[in-house]
Amino acid sequence: MINYCVYPFRHISINVLGYFQACCVDTEGFQTRVQDVEDIYEWWETNQESKNLRQDFLTDQKPSRCRNCWQQEAQGLPSMRTKNLEHLSKKLTSPQLFDVEITGGRLCNLACKMCGPTPSTLIAKESRPWNNSNNHPKFKDSYNWLDDSVQQEKVVELLSRPECRVLYFTGGEPQIMPCYQELLNKWSTVDDLSKKKIHFNTNSTVFNQDFWSQVAKFGDKIVDLSIDGVGDAYDYLRLGGSWSKTQQAALQTANYISSIDQTSINWLSLVSVFQLGNIDQALPLQQFYELLNVDRHIDAKYFTDFILLPVTDNPGYSAQQIPVPILEQEYAKIKDCSADQIVLAKFKQFIESALEHNQFGPSSADDVLKKEKYFARVHNKSLFDRKPEWYRYYKPYDQ
Repeated sequence: MINYCVYPFRHISINVLGYFQACCVDTEGFQTRVQDVEDIYEWWETNQESKNLRQDFLTDQKPSRCRNCWQQEAQGLPSMRTKNLEHLSKKLTSPQLFDVEITGGRLCNLACKMCGPTPSTLIAKESRPWNNSNNHPKFKDSYNWLDDSVQQEKVVELLSRPECRVLYFTGGEPQIMPCYQELLNKWSTVDDLSKKKIHFNTNSTVFNQDFWSQVAKFGDKIVDLSIDGVGDAYDYLRLGGSWSKTQQAALQTANYISSIDQTSINWLSLVSVFQLGNIDQALPLQQFYELLNVDRHIDAKYFTDFILLPVTDNPGYSAQQIPVPILEQEYAKIKDCSADQIVLAKFKQFIESALEHNQFGPSSADDVLKKEKYFARVHNKSLFDRKPEWYRYYKPYDQ
């Protein structure tokens, strides 16, 4: 089964509006929401769409909803599918719930350049002209579907199943969404969280002590710090954020999770989205990654990792549509990196793929130019202010 994926057999995913998906990169999703079902597990196990998807993978098919993974793999990059197969000892043939992924809502305190209105309330209010999904009828729903106590109870019931071992969640920004603290508190009253694993993504703009006191109840903890660059690159990409504050909160997070519960595994991952705006950030991000490892408690079971993700839904900024000279300039800086320089090694892999599959041309240049003019006008932050030497590759297409 070359095209097999384990997600439909062991994973439940609920998106930002409460709709079920096969996984977080499912391009089609299902037409059913949490509020439409009485029992989430029963729906997942028995609904026909999920059963059809499992059958597709058991018969070596390539479902269309999984196109994101197929495209990444065709470019020689790891995908959600392949990364999870690496750690799988056997291929499941029937549903056996292991982990649950939820995006509890849209409340966010950043308007990141590569993001959209779906996961960010600030971007939704901004109404960027290239984002039209904010007008979709689904967005008439509340920002945070998980605010609803009835839906919280359904999720707690699901998470409390003995076979369920892991909860992964994101936002919005979880640390400013009270619904997550409420969910974790309710779950802790009916289950032993020390036997469960928690995994979540935060933009690390704040350190909410009440939130972290709930996280501390779990056994293994995996925290993803979503940071794409340092200094002026961070401020350019993470609109509404401040690198100095984010760096401080990130280091506070590292200190906290490396010191709590010495008997469990506490894992911190630095997660970056590879894009035009941070292709020059390999060295600074490597240095920051190393800083996350410094002076931690030596007896703690504390580990770090770096994850590099491709930018999605932002064509001109994707690696394959970056001008070749820019790719070559940045590649030259890191081509001799050692394997233990994890950030540099992953940037190198992504740049090599972008060079091999390069598609830079008029349409990608036009996309970048239009968006940068918008960001310069609305946010007073432009890529070509930060990297004026790059403009010469786009100038011929600037009308």
